[in-house]
Amino acid sequence: MIPGNDPIHPTAIKAHLDQRCEEIDADTLQRIRASRVAALTKAETQNNLWKRPAAYSLAGFAMLAIMSVAIYFAPIREQPPQLANTAFEDLPIILSTQSLEFFENMDFYIWMTTEIHDDLG
Repeated sequence: MIPGNDPIHPTAIKAHLDQRCEEIDADTLQRIRASRVAALTKAETQNNLWKRPAAYSLAGFAMLAIMSVAIYFAPIREQPPQLANTAFEDLPIILSTQSLEFFENMDFYIWMTTEIHDDLG
């Protein structure tokens, strides 16, 4: 198939569009030009801010100043609370292989030990 004879080929489409552009009447051309001028004018006013790098520099500096002040005056956090030593005091009881009955009667064993030491001493 020859690319020029295929009606969907890009060169055929371009040739068709070029031919149709030459057939446009003067009134339509004038409306197209007016629409183009209006669109370009509107685009220039909308993109006017992009043409001001000084405004962006000033905005960036202001943001930097605000963030610096915020960080400088931010409250200092206290150290996180440390684990209480009491948690580690119960660790031998938890890891012990003795029965829990022994630990339930711990007060009795402490009392008995102090009585024996008092009697000997």
